[in-house]
Amino acid sequence: MVLDGIEIKVDKKRIKNIYIRIKPPAGDVVISAPLHMRDEDIYIFAESKLAWIKNHRRKYEGAVSRRLVSGEKLYLWGNPYTLVIKEGRSRAETAGENIIIYVPQGSSFEQRQAALNEFYRRELLQKISELAPLWEQATGLFADEWRVRDMQTRWGSCSSAGNLNYNWKLVLMPERVMDYVVIHELAHRKEMNHSARFYAVVAQQMPDYKVWQSWLKEHGREY
Repeated sequence: MVLDGIEIKVDKKRIKNIYIRIKPPAGDVVISAPLHMRDEDIYIFAESKLAWIKNHRRKYEGAVSRRLVSGEKLYLWGNPYTLVIKEGRSRAETAGENIIIYVPQGSSFEQRQAALNEFYRRELLQKISELAPLWEQATGLFADEWRVRDMQTRWGSCSSAGNLNYNWKLVLMPERVMDYVVIHELAHRKEMNHSARFYAVVAQQMPDYKVWQSWLKEHGREY
C-alpha cells in the first residue's frame, strides 16, 4: 500500500485489533490487521493515521545516511551525546556530553561503527550485570543465563530453559525502559505467556509498567 508517497507494509495476523508501527532505523511503516479485515477498511485506517505517520517518521530522517563523523548526535540511555572522532587505538568512551570514538587515521565507516558497537555492548552488559541481580532478588525469579544479541523484532526474549536475551539497542533507551525489559523477561520464568497473570507479576514490581510498554510501542516496536 502507498499513501501520499509513503510505502506501508500490511501484515494480516490472527489478532483482534489493528495497530500501526514505525520501525527503525529507516522509519518503515507497518500495519498489522486482523485476517478478516477488508483492504478498504485498512486503507481508511491508514488515511486516518497519516498525520501521525508523518510526524513519527521525522525522528528517523537521516538515520540511513549516518556517516559517524564529528558533530553527529548519538544516544546513550535516552540522553543525547555529540559524536567526536579522534585518532587513536580503536575504542569509544563518554566524556561529558560527548561520545568519543578513537580510530586510526583514515578509518572507514565500518571501523568507526565497530568501535561504537563494542562500546554500546560493553555499556549494556555492565547495566544488565547491575540490574539483573537486583530484580532477581526482588521477584524471586532467576535466569540461568543472559546474553546480549542483535535482535530484529524483539527487545528481549526468554527461553523455556531460562536463558534471557536482550537487544543491544536497549542501550539507546531511557534506563527505566531497561528496568521494564529485565522485569518483563524475568516474569516469563513464572508465566511463559502474556496473560493477565503474567502482567500481574510485572505490575507487582513496576506498577507504572504500561508507561514504558507504551514508550516502546511509540518508538517503533510492540513489546
